[in-house]
Amino acid sequence: MNADPQQTEKPLGVIDSLSLGFSFIIRYPWLLLLPLLLDVFLWRGPRISLSPLLDSMVQTMFSQPNLPPEFSQNADLVT
Repeated sequence: MNADPQQTEKPLGVIDSLSLGFSFIIRYPWLLLLPLLLDVFLWRGPRISLSPLLDSMVQTMFSQPNLPPEFSQNADLVT
């Protein structure tokens, strides 16, 4: 009976996993291009904020004409 080699193989340790990853990157350095470009874009790209969108959404929500009184009392807490 031959044992399946995948079942008897031990999982890699931390050091072995890191060295395997570094050797893979040394062989294929172009794989780092996409993460590096994404990092540069997020670092130097436009600053995106949800604050203006949320502010206008809250203003629209609390400016409804038939808003129940308990909601209109809480409008000051949110804005």
